[in-house]
Formats: sequence, C-alpha cells, structure tokens
Amino acid sequence: MNRIWLTWQDHRRSRELSEAFGCRYIVIDSQGKSAFSKLLKVITTFRVIYSHKDKLIFVQNPSRVLAAVAALMKIFLGFPLIVDRHTNFRIGRPLGFNPKTWFVVACSEFSLRIADLTIVTNEYLKNLVLRKSGYSLVLPDRIPRFGGNVTDNSISKYLKRDSVDFYSVVFICTFADDEPFREVISAAGYLDDDVYIFITGKVPEGFIKEFGDIPPNVVFTGFVPTSEYESILLQANVILDFTTLEWCLVCGGYEALAAGKPFITSSTVALKEFYKDSALYSDHSPKSISNKIIFALQSQDLLKERIESRSKTLKS
Repeated sequence: MNRIWLTWQDHRRSRELSEAFGCRYIVIDSQGKSAFSKLLKVITTFRVIYSHKDKLIFVQNPSRVLAAVAALMKIFLGFPLIVDRHTNFRIGRPLGFNPKTWFVVACSEFSLRIADLTIVTNEYLKNLVLRKSGYSLVLPDRIPRFGGNVTDNSISKYLKRDSVDFYSVVFICTFADDEPFREVISAAGYLDDDVYIFITGKVPEGFIKEFGDIPPNVVFTGFVPTSEYESILLQANVILDFTTLEWCLVCGGYEALAAGKPFITSSTVALKEFYKDSALYSDHSPKSISNKIIFALQSQDLLKERIESRSKTLKS
C-alpha cells in the first residue's frame, strides 16, 4: 500500500475511512496513562512515520499531539499529510490557565496550518479550519457495515425481570459532557413500563448513586464488545443519540442508518442538514424526549422507510 492511516485510538470512523481510502490501518496504543506511556507512543509514532515517509499519511485527531507530531515530521520529511479531525476544537470554551490546555491547543493550531488537508464532518467546522489558515474538506462518516448476526436475547438478558413483550429504546452514550444523559434517564419516567431505555457505554463510578432514583425501565448495558453492541442496535425499536454541541454529527445516526432503525437526535442545524427527514429531532427536556420516543414507536414503519431512503442517498 502507498498510504497509511495512523491513530492512537481505535475508532469506527477511522476504520471505515481507512478501508475506503485503501490505507494500511495502524493503531499505536499503550495501556498506561503515565508520562512514560505517552512518551512511548510519541517515540513509536516517530518510528512508524519515518518508515513510511515515502507514502501518503493520514492521522486521526484526536489525538492533537499525534497530529502535531505528524505535522512536525512533515516539515522535515516532506510527505503529504491529511488529518481527519473530530469535533475537539474547544469551541466556546475558555483556555483558562492550565498549561496542559495551552499545550494541546498549540498542537491543534500547528497541525491545522501544516497539514495539506484537514477532513471534518460538516461545513461549520470546515469554515473554522479555513479561518485558522488551514485547508479543509467535508467528509461525513461512512455508513458502517454490521455483521448482521443477532445474538439471541442480547437485549433481554439485561432485564432484571422476565419480559416477554417489550419495546427497546437504545441510547448510545459515552457519558460525555455534551450528552444529556440525565435528561434521557428522567424521560424514562414518562414512558410505559414495557418501554425500556437501554443505555450503552461505561457508567462513571458513583453515577447511579449520585443520580438517585433510576426509573425501573432504565437499563445500563455497560461497555460491550463490538459484535454484541451491533446486535443490540439491530434489535432496537428506536435508537437515540444526543449532543449539546451545535457542530457535532453524532455517530449514532450513522449506526441507525446502518441498522435501519428509527432515530431520535438533537435539534441542531448540523444534524438537521445531514439527517434531514430520516430522523426525529428533540430538545433535551425529559418530556420532549419521551414524546419523541412515543411517536417513534407508533410510527416505526414510516420512519424506517425514511431511514432506508436516506441511507440509499448517502451510499449512492
């Protein structure tokens, strides 16, 4: 291969795009979070890039440090560099006085200017890169391809009681600051007892105790392997994924398109422009979220048709 895709964390978008571009996919990962582990990743990155200096090199950002290391090596070695940039621009967030924050922002600004191209997911971020003197291209995620194998009872096994007939609403969640997970949990209280909200992702330590009374129809799956995660999505009646960030295209929408499931997300310009009528849009109040879930459960056939139509359009 005459091109590589380098990342410090395995990510579905990177896997899908690296395959589409015909790249050799290389993950540099160390299990520790110590300064030595980070230094080891930097050293390994230098070695990998140097050994492929005659090729087109893609890097994933995050990490900002990875993008900066690649940009620094580009200056001296002259290889073409493309950075696939996620939504880690600190938009609307003050720099503060933390030296670490200033360092990563400096890495970010440096890589934007040096890279031959920065790939982003929407026009808002493209214009931001251009204002920072970079070159940019909009390229949304590739719709993933699921294995198609549904594991029997991979959803119902999470229930604390036997439920022969129930509706499964899967909330794709990482418990990040931009995700209104508390509101989604509260929304479950407005739903019938046979409508369960399954929340994926690793639950922060102490969160359940801190939250207080969790509605009985809220189920935390925890972090699960990819095959089981895909199986859960394929068995869902409705999929949720929310963000408070105006410029973020949530990955759960791509996965809903892949699974052919009704999808509810945040009412932002970026999301509406991309998903159009294939999604339902909600503000982040518990009552609004629950109302959208009820409507989605009552309109599954219509919404599945819209999802399939949008999926075909994006694939063509």
